[in-house]
Amino acid sequence: MDILNFISWIKGGRVVTSVDPTQTLLPVGLKDNRRDDGYLAGAITVEDFAAQLSPYKVYTAILSQSGTSNPSDTILMNTIDVNLSWEYLSTGQYRLSLPSFPSNGPFIVGKTFVFIGSGKNNNVPLYANNNTAMGVLQNNAIIVRNFDTSFVQQDNFENVSIEIRVYS
Repeated sequence: MDILNFISWIKGGRVVTSVDPTQTLLPVGLKDNRRDDGYLAGAITVEDFAAQLSPYKVYTAILSQSGTSNPSDTILMNTIDVNLSWEYLSTGQYRLSLPSFPSNGPFIVGKTFVFIGSGKNNNVPLYANNNTAMGVLQNNAIIVRNFDTSFVQQDNFENVSIEIRVYS
């Protein structure tokens, strides 16, 4: 679609209010000095355009864990573009990594930030400043530890929010 068709389409009242980010295209003008007007018409998916606007990639999820099970995550957003998996390591200690745990994965030392929010532990509210869960970058993985109020590592939590941002 060239720009004149696009303008005509908008003037005709064809306005979209909902899109599939992976399928919907946005028109863009691409700098091309070989053309008289200096631009070439092009298109980009909404998903790819939005990725260009963000200074970081993000993994956001809600975590729950019990006993010696691996934590389960309800992923709210994952733009890190790799499949990540949770693993139970020991009491109160869990690892988020790539299934094959390579040395060159998505987490960059000095450019990865981990935010842990509140949740519940054995039906008692879990707060980041009380029962603490924290992330540590280790061998290209995120280690999360869960502590009780005496800073003893413990299992069994639910609805703990986590966000990991990896800046480029």
